[in-house]
Amino acid sequence: MIQLFTINHERAPLLVREQLALTDKCLVEWQEALDSQASISGSVLLSTCHRFECYLHTTTNQTSFIKEKMRSCFNFNGDQFDRFVDVKTEQLAVQHLYEVTTGLQAAIKGETQILGQVKQAYFAAQANGSTDKEIHRLFQSVLHFAKDMHKKTGINNHPISLSRMAYQFAAEKLSKERLAVVILGAGKMAKLAIEYITGTSNDTVTVLNRSKEALMTLNQQFDVTVADLSTVSDQLENADLIISTLNVDQPFLTASMLQFRSRKKPLMIIDLSVPRSVEASVGLLEEISSYNLDDLAAVIDHHTYLRRDKADLIQQAIERAVPEVYRTVFQQSEEALKTLFTTKSQHLDQLMTSVANKLPGLTAREQQVIEDHLSYALHLNLKPTLDELKKMNKQ
Repeated sequence: MIQLFTINHERAPLLVREQLALTDKCLVEWQEALDSQASISGSVLLSTCHRFECYLHTTTNQTSFIKEKMRSCFNFNGDQFDRFVDVKTEQLAVQHLYEVTTGLQAAIKGETQILGQVKQAYFAAQANGSTDKEIHRLFQSVLHFAKDMHKKTGINNHPISLSRMAYQFAAEKLSKERLAVVILGAGKMAKLAIEYITGTSNDTVTVLNRSKEALMTLNQQFDVTVADLSTVSDQLENADLIISTLNVDQPFLTASMLQFRSRKKPLMIIDLSVPRSVEASVGLLEEISSYNLDDLAAVIDHHTYLRRDKADLIQQAIERAVPEVYRTVFQQSEEALKTLFTTKSQHLDQLMTSVANKLPGLTAREQQVIEDHLSYALHLNLKPTLDELKKMNKQ
């Protein structure tokens, strides 16, 4: 079966999602845990600022195992976790992947960044040897489909980005002829903000980052001032707007850093980072207004309204394509594995019936011990066949 576990922006608030970022070490631990399960033949892990998703090709239901792994990795308690995780199987899991990759489940409908993120997740799984034949065919199919739909519908002919919407929101709120904008970070989201601001306004833009190489590249491409991130305290004095795109584990901008500004003029801070890079208490300071991704939800809804017709066309195409993709990729190849495990179950039942007839005085505990040992022995007996099927899938 194909099984999906997801925690995403539609089900979980930012406070929860910011705990889902996978470090390289955590990613390795996840992959080792998945590889330790004999019944999992293929897997892909997708981790973005809006979602964590685990796609599995497995012969048995992995709900208990994956939920426990999520709880331990992300420090969730049971009650809290179950509210936010969604589990889908078979055709519903395939349809979810198609909707995610085409951008229909993105914060901004139809945006293409998620397509690149799905591709990177798939390539990483390939590099780790975690993709079997079915996972490979599924992800190849969905990546081709998403690119084709974006081209046919033209949903991205007028790109919208979170950083662009954040700036437009701030410019409208601040109502100032020329803003002094400070951007924290120099990645893709920061670049999109810089490109839009410098191309549509006469605002001054200062970019702060730790990487000198990244700063020099932006300085050559755009009319911006660049400086090391360590100079942020100096930049706070004159800034009207700060847009943070930093990738950090703990808040970078804190209330203690901002409360000693000598000039108490209005300052707006927009935090586009996950985990958050701006301390929550910053918004309580005098003359400072602070917004994060959840605060911008209404703005995002407004900007995505015009894309709904094209998104509907993509949704209709997905609903036509998914049944055939699911049938050709999964249903045929599942039969051999299902037969194998059905045979194991039947043999175990026959052996336990024989044991009960020959040793009628066994306690329930003794019967369980015997059943566990017989099950393990049968698994060892069938393992060469299972390994061969997995090898064929990998090929």
